[in-house]
Amino acid sequence: MERHFRKMCNSNIDDFSKSQSGFTVLEIMVVLAMIVIMASIAMPRITNIIPRYHLKEAARTFYMDLRQARSSAIKEGSPCIIEFITGGYRIFIDKNQNNTLDGSDSLIKQVQWSNYSDVQVSNNTFGTCLRFGSDGLPRNCSGGFGAGAITLNSTSSGASLSVSMSMAGSIRIQ
Repeated sequence: MERHFRKMCNSNIDDFSKSQSGFTVLEIMVVLAMIVIMASIAMPRITNIIPRYHLKEAARTFYMDLRQARSSAIKEGSPCIIEFITGGYRIFIDKNQNNTLDGSDSLIKQVQWSNYSDVQVSNNTFGTCLRFGSDGLPRNCSGGFGAGAITLNSTSSGASLSVSMSMAGSIRIQ
């Protein structure tokens, strides 16, 4: 009986050690080759996604800044100006209502387009600045209606997005 028990235990140990074998070099090489092939297929798509993401991020930021400027003008009861400067724009509350940023005004935000890699402005129909009155309606700084658009381009992907605003202040990204 004892002999039978030992034989059974030894055979189980032998079976256990045989079932615990690892991967062969061939199996590892096949898996690595599959990973390389899948990565080479996915890489062009990923490199195209990143510039489009930067473009969408820049357009959304400008969209949200237009909304913030309108809200700030209503809240403060003073005009809020978006002034287009070289390479970007700045937003400020124009307390003395002279359409320029000076000592009595409050700077809210300044944005450089270079913060969004591969994004540049190709068209700006707002002019040099856009002004939201305390009623929330847009005007350009020369007194005309504030309707217009700014078009942003991705230099690497060729894609473009436009942020436009109507005379009533309705803003959208197209």
